[in-house]
Amino acid sequence: MTRRTHLAPLALLALSLTGCRKLEPAPKALDDLFHYLWQNYDEGEDEQLAEAFVNLDKAVDGGAELMEGQVTTLSRDEIGLVGLDHADPGKAQGIFLVNRVDCTLAQITKLVTNPDQDGLYEGTYEQYERSRTGQMTALRQGEVDLADWDVWFQVKLLGIVYEADLEEGARRTPEIDAETSPFGPTLVTRRFMKGPATFEKPDYTYPQDWRLEAYYEVKPGVVVHAAAMWREADFGAIQSDDEGVQRLVLNGMQDWDETSSAHCAEM
Repeated sequence: MTRRTHLAPLALLALSLTGCRKLEPAPKALDDLFHYLWQNYDEGEDEQLAEAFVNLDKAVDGGAELMEGQVTTLSRDEIGLVGLDHADPGKAQGIFLVNRVDCTLAQITKLVTNPDQDGLYEGTYEQYERSRTGQMTALRQGEVDLADWDVWFQVKLLGIVYEADLEEGARRTPEIDAETSPFGPTLVTRRFMKGPATFEKPDYTYPQDWRLEAYYEVKPGVVVHAAAMWREADFGAIQSDDEGVQRLVLNGMQDWDETSSAHCAEM
């Protein structure tokens, strides 16, 4: 993020001698951009994220058509950025979806930070609870630009019941200027399981789940939603890398967008 501090004279002298720190340019390919946003979620400068969104818009052609497919796996260094190493990220198949949602970015922010997710998106969860929500409320009210919170949920998928603990968060990048931020503010969200999910039956495993989503308002009242998910799960006869399971997950992402558009129409 852009930070402003008062530098002592010696620090100013050192800065003048060494020059300003050069920011690494954002990549241009969609796959690389998902990884770049994950890597720079916490510590990246606002200017870096703004450039990433400009490149993202070019990579997806403004979200004019639905896009979906596979994305390369996360690395151990990448999951290490959130302080976890309980699973091998190379085993988590990555998929992505790019779609348009009939909302403003402000409306999307309200939906993302609404604690009643099981009420908003009926049928997604059996139970869903958020805690440690002080930062989330501040983000919702525009008081901070970076927030995270904890989640416990229970889901029933294809008759299989499991529960998990997550960390979720969101980062809003403010508008810098018309050239740097042609879409105005942008939003990136991140969520990941803190450890393996637990099941009613011990025969199933769900070691890891990582997700990153990017939102920008391509035109008034229309947001481009670019989402990447990396998941490893074994439900016996069903694995997360099965084509049918991936189709089910991608359909669920599209359903989320349609439901979000419906909620925004009522705001």
